[in-house]
Amino acid sequence: MATKRTASKSAPARKRASRKAESIPSIDIPIRDVLTALLKERGIKEGFWMLDAQMGTGRIPATTPEGKDIYPATIVVLEGVSLVRVEPDSGMLESANTIDASKL
Repeated sequence: MATKRTASKSAPARKRASRKAESIPSIDIPIRDVLTALLKERGIKEGFWMLDAQMGTGRIPATTPEGKDIYPATIVVLEGVSLVRVEPDSGMLESANTIDASKL
């Protein structure tokens, strides 16, 4: 989904751009690993914790690939993350993404 029409690239420019994008590695990191790293980095050694995300939204006009029609669209932005302490009686402790900091 494009938000704005841009000048068309020549075939060689498209090929170079495609190769460049393919050379950038992507590393997937499970939420549990991110949570563990943040707890260690902050020196948190007790309690049950989970990760929460702050999301923002905005509206944008989006065009079809042909650029003929405009549709309303929403963009979602990750604004930050929070470490959230979970109370033992909340029922959240069974989550695969909740960590007991005392076991790190």
